[in-house]
Amino acid sequence: MSMNIIDSVVEDIVKSNLAVKAVIQDIYDCQGPMEALLELNKLGREKLSLLRSLIDKLEKYAKEFSDTDQCSVLLEDVANQRDQLTFTLASFRKANAETAQKIEKTNKDDLFRQTNEETQLRFRQNKDKTNVMKMSKNVTEKLFQISQSLAESESQNADSFDLLISSSNNITTINDELHFTNTAVTQSTKLLKKYDRRELTDKVLFGFVFIFFLACVFYVFQKRFF
Repeated sequence: MSMNIIDSVVEDIVKSNLAVKAVIQDIYDCQGPMEALLELNKLGREKLSLLRSLIDKLEKYAKEFSDTDQCSVLLEDVANQRDQLTFTLASFRKANAETAQKIEKTNKDDLFRQTNEETQLRFRQNKDKTNVMKMSKNVTEKLFQISQSLAESESQNADSFDLLISSSNNITTINDELHFTNTAVTQSTKLLKKYDRRELTDKVLFGFVFIFFLACVFYVFQKRFF
């Protein structure tokens, strides 16, 4: 068996060990949800399976090695790698268990907080309903008191009803006069605007006539002297 092949397998074992440790660190850093932890767990088990197969391959190559001393060294290395694999596997399981507990605690805290918020919301809603009922009761009582006051004052208001009618007629007359005055003011405003526009038109026409006059004078002057 060539040492180059064995060296290559040993190098692959080292890389695989580092990959498993990286996954274990990712598991510790995982904040959830639980699906993310399951994905990391699946990836870690794949890395561990690859590492185990590489160690088995190294053991197979070591037993096939012709040099007895070198074979013993390689088998000792295989034993160390298996011990390291056992330790890594234990670390992997511990990381999964602790992270799962952490995520579960976070989910419980979130659920508890959400339950408290819903309880507070229901309490506020019930409190609002109670306040509305109290307000409605108070309004009903006030309306009843007002109704009694109106009934008591109805006889007193009978004498002043005619006066109110007369006052209402006077107000209607004044309103009509104000409406007439407003109409007159509106028409006057329209006439003033119309006169202003006509004055502006006259000024424009005068300007055009003046310019035309100047043009005629210039034309006559040009014909006589040039």
